[in-house]
Amino acid sequence: MISVESKKILLIGSSGVLGSEFVKALYDNKANLIMSDINNLKFNKVIKKFPDIKYLFCNLSKESEIIKMVSKAVNFYNGIDGVIFNSAVTQESLVKKNTNNFPDFENYPLSLWKKSIDVNLTSAFLVARECSKHLKKSNGSLVFVSSIYGIVGPDHSIYENQKFKSIPAYSASKAGLIGLARWLSTWYAKKNVRVNVVIPGGVFNNHNNRFKNIYSKKTIMNRMAKADDLSGIILYLMSDKSSYVTGQNFIIDGGFTAW
Repeated sequence: MISVESKKILLIGSSGVLGSEFVKALYDNKANLIMSDINNLKFNKVIKKFPDIKYLFCNLSKESEIIKMVSKAVNFYNGIDGVIFNSAVTQESLVKKNTNNFPDFENYPLSLWKKSIDVNLTSAFLVARECSKHLKKSNGSLVFVSSIYGIVGPDHSIYENQKFKSIPAYSASKAGLIGLARWLSTWYAKKNVRVNVVIPGGVFNNHNNRFKNIYSKKTIMNRMAKADDLSGIILYLMSDKSSYVTGQNFIIDGGFTAW
């Protein structure tokens, strides 16, 4: 039986379409959960929905805030057993009125590139650095949430006439998470710290029918993922049942990469 009961788990990125579902799954399975995210409307809604869960605000673009966040999280339950890094600047999050966050690559500004790399990859390095000293004490588990665009290139045609586009820094940073996880898994194996990557396919997030239908046809299951399709692998990797699993990529994509 897979159990995370009483496991001390820090979930970084708790308010998005996947994050909020991970919160529910871990809470329902009686983990000692600490939620973390930026202080915004979405996260505050999650906090109100789960008033019993401990939480911390953190701006991942600032090293000092990450250090403080991890320190406070550890103090909540006197240690930590698992960490899930689920934060990212996504294509959808860059959709804003009167702002062009999707320029042609030839005109892509360094500031947009750095914004994604800082949050999606550099902060993952900082989280791993700060959490590893505590995970060594508990034979713990660290999970990075990547993306299929970290292992395959996007079909740019599916973004035609959409408000958002695929962006280069997203793919680069998500691929970077996979490389970072493999490095960490070999570094910490003798310390009994497990490091793995969950690689979701496209998750439905109120996309319009055109996008949903075109994307779905690219999967052998002919649909986009539902948020709760990823909960099972998260529970498994946070549990003791995955004690012999490290350095692995778990591709949950409905068969998107099978053909």
